[in-house]
Amino acid sequence: FPWQFAGSANWTIVNSGAYEGSYAAKSGAIGNSSQTEMKLTREVAGNDSISFYRKVSSENNYDWLRFYIDNTKVGEWSGEVAWGRVAFAVTAGEHTFRWQYIKDVYVASGSDCAWVDYIELPATTDATMSVYAGADGETCAQEEFTTNAVALNFETLLWTTSGDGAFDTPTALGAKYMPGVQDAEDGMVTLTLTVNGNSQSLSDEMELTVLPLPETPGTINGLALVCNYWTETYSITPLAATDAYQWILLPEEAGTVMPISANEVEISWSEDYNGEAILTVQGYNDCGFGELSAPLTITVDECTGVNEIKANDQSVTPNPTNGFFTIDATADAQLTITDLSGKTLLEGTVQQGANAIDAQWLQEGFYLLTLRNQKQIYTTKLVIRK
Repeated sequence: FPWQFAGSANWTIVNSGAYEGSYAAKSGAIGNSSQTEMKLTREVAGNDSISFYRKVSSENNYDWLRFYIDNTKVGEWSGEVAWGRVAFAVTAGEHTFRWQYIKDVYVASGSDCAWVDYIELPATTDATMSVYAGADGETCAQEEFTTNAVALNFETLLWTTSGDGAFDTPTALGAKYMPGVQDAEDGMVTLTLTVNGNSQSLSDEMELTVLPLPETPGTINGLALVCNYWTETYSITPLAATDAYQWILLPEEAGTVMPISANEVEISWSEDYNGEAILTVQGYNDCGFGELSAPLTITVDECTGVNEIKANDQSVTPNPTNGFFTIDATADAQLTITDLSGKTLLEGTVQQGANAIDAQWLQEGFYLLTLRNQKQIYTTKLVIRK
């Protein structure tokens, strides 16, 4: 319809708080001693009526929603007025229907505005073709959006898109649009409705915001070989468009997952579990869960078969290390470094006191370091992190 607006601000279409459906007209945001109005002129075919639903939240008896037919005020409302239907008689001929929200010189109360919805116009003799694609909207990636278009006095219509999505029925006013991959990446797509009739065509556009699913996670950081009594930290790079993270450890009895921060968790491995475990993670937002990360397979080992002594009798620092570390031995001893399979990677001797060890050639991961002398055997985990 050829709506017209006047005053300090235009009326707008809002997608919340409507009486019927999803949308309603709301008065423009104005200050004191101001007004905002919308109006429509129609050629009425015969004696009839106009009806609509109105709602008001304003300073009582000072700020008003007023309705005019031509220049005659036929209704006004002020204060807190709930949704309700009103109707007014209309005679044949041309008439201008005008909704006005007007404020006095000071004070604002309530929401300081008015709403109008579900307008039923009298029958008209106007055969002018018109098209309205609907208010701008939003949807999630991989979710359909249903258009809310209005068109009059047309012969054919067609929806088109500026993106790579698709309509289920592009020749229907209430078509459903499924955003494409590029639409989701761009975050916005323009939907155009074109009507044809009487050797002419008219078009109207709406903007559809496409909200993304969470970003797909990258590689999970953390040890892939652990002892079943250890507690280790695992993390991923923070994900775009993500409100929360869901970490999944299978089987569940392998350990207990506790969040440290949004994108980092700590796993306390169960002393009763021995074998492989699978760790994955995915992001979550209002549109749902994103894709799962590539799984990290973690070998959980008993790490048994040695006689351990108190750790304060010997020391390895720093640990974790980049491969260069110091062993502080209480006596001369044989040094052995093995992987968890028992394969020997380094053998040597250390003397009582501080001994600098260079094993920077070891790959990132963890190993077992053993010191043996005539009286005791000392074993500790050695963590290599580059």
